[in-house]
Amino acid sequence: MKVLPWSLRRDSLTVLAIICCSVIAILVVLSRISSPVPFELVAEGEMGSGRGRAPIMLAIRGDDPNRTVPDSLPDKAKETLREILAKPDPSLYVVVYAGLRGGTGHRLRINSMGLRRGIWGEQLVIKYSMDEPRPEDVLTHPFVIAHVSKTTIRAVDVVFERQ
Repeated sequence: MKVLPWSLRRDSLTVLAIICCSVIAILVVLSRISSPVPFELVAEGEMGSGRGRAPIMLAIRGDDPNRTVPDSLPDKAKETLREILAKPDPSLYVVVYAGLRGGTGHRLRINSMGLRRGIWGEQLVIKYSMDEPRPEDVLTHPFVIAHVSKTTIRAVDVVFERQ
């Protein structure tokens, strides 16, 4: 067996490293958000009662036979979702719930939705933010619900990113 001189082996490794870095760079460029997705706000709220304390980010397809409304959402959000999901439809519904918050004036915003195409398929990326007021002695349950029509994205392919 003939052994290559170190300089040739080193050059081969350099070429391999350059190829790998190029492939990674191409995948990163391809996985960027490629097209915005229109959406409509269905409901939003802050005051009210609810059992939930932890944040919830949830996507529900209106035509999923196993769709359920989490009991830990605020009462107004649960009521709205139950009305919407009473009739099956092929739309996607997105819920962002901030959890129990101290003080009034918390507001969740869905800033944008867009499709991200990557090597593992398509994802719907939800970019959201929350206004943070001064803390007070009042407890609130900020949430927002959005409707995305004409999409084939599965609920498991929805990604939430806080801005």
